[in-house]
Amino acid sequence: MGQFWETSNRSRFESSQTKGLAALAGAALLLTACGGGAQGTSSQQSVPAGASQEDFKEALAGMEPVTLTMQLASAPDTATSSPNEAYAEAVAEWSGGKITFDILYAGSRVPVNEMNSALADGMVDIGYHLPYAEPEKFPANALATDLMFIHTPTPVAGSLQIASSWMAVGAGQEDIKSELTDNGIQPLLPLLPISGSPLLCSGEPVSSAAEANGKQIRAGSPAHGPAIEMLGATSVSLPTTEVYQGLQRGVIDCVAAPVVLANTVGLLEVGNSWTMDPEIQLTGSGGAFGINKAVWDGLPLAARQLMWDRLDVYIEHQFADMMFGNLQEGIAASHKQGIEFKEWDPQTREALHRHFEQVLQQARTQAPAGIDGSGFVAAALEANDEWGRIITEELDYSDTTAWADVDKWLAENDLDLKPLVDRLVSDVLAPQRPSA
Repeated sequence: MGQFWETSNRSRFESSQTKGLAALAGAALLLTACGGGAQGTSSQQSVPAGASQEDFKEALAGMEPVTLTMQLASAPDTATSSPNEAYAEAVAEWSGGKITFDILYAGSRVPVNEMNSALADGMVDIGYHLPYAEPEKFPANALATDLMFIHTPTPVAGSLQIASSWMAVGAGQEDIKSELTDNGIQPLLPLLPISGSPLLCSGEPVSSAAEANGKQIRAGSPAHGPAIEMLGATSVSLPTTEVYQGLQRGVIDCVAAPVVLANTVGLLEVGNSWTMDPEIQLTGSGGAFGINKAVWDGLPLAARQLMWDRLDVYIEHQFADMMFGNLQEGIAASHKQGIEFKEWDPQTREALHRHFEQVLQQARTQAPAGIDGSGFVAAALEANDEWGRIITEELDYSDTTAWADVDKWLAENDLDLKPLVDRLVSDVLAPQRPSA
């Protein structure tokens, strides 16, 4: 639920207490994994990539069973929860029940904006979290989010492009991964954007800077603020729980948010228009999927390899359900609510392009301390171009529908995502696979 950023206020006492528990949990796992007998023998046993389910079960036969707490921001059996649920089921099955999950739904232990600390402290073992919401701790992740306008925001190929290219950037940039591990989180999928951010407005539609002028627009992430201000509107920070009533009562005029998030939290009930442009949108946001590092390090090698290899299941459901399932449902619901669809006028579109060029230049020259801004921007642009080419030219995904009609297109077309998932596994996941 990447757009929902708010600061964490965990007390110093709670933090130190839970960090101690995490350390004890990690030590216990490590002792279990590396102790004597069959468990010690198998703790560093490696299983080759592409191994069968039976191979993994045999390698993990001596492992003491472990149950990991996994928190989700959404309810059970929803498109938003699907990637995590499918991943948990696959890991449990392939491990022969040696690795199971206690799933905590709807942020029942901590709010999603506190998941960075919860993972680091051991309050939750594994789950979706928002590194970009704490730029002082995770400056490289925040910088990546600032640049998530880098893609062509069309509904099919463009959605696959932003997801795939930033997944590759997250896996390839050491700055992104090291700041996570330094803060006690082992990254599994460090960057998981699902789309850019269109505007959902209540009242008058906004399709130009002139129409945006003077409006109050809720920023879905810190990166939205400068673009909103450039349009002549006021960027508003509003807690997630107040956004529905804010739109309903006119406290805010619009909210910058992907369809999936607007649909998930019910905003379509109070919106009148989408500004959903196929050439440029406000930035997406780079949530992440990670695990407490002490817990990860304490698992036997074969267990870590299994959890890594089954990320293919997570990615498949991220695309099929989280991205396109929610998109289909959200656009259909928008039509049912009578919401109209707009695009930016040419002058505003060009103004946004100029603004984002300035953002790129600023990232090159004024990146956070210790980050090579020029190299970071170059890697992001290269990944965008490469995965855009892979998606459209090699794998032949294309856009033959507009945003307003994508619900009907998805209902009528079988979108085979396996070729792209396989390519991400070979090009992005395989080089990072745990080894002895």
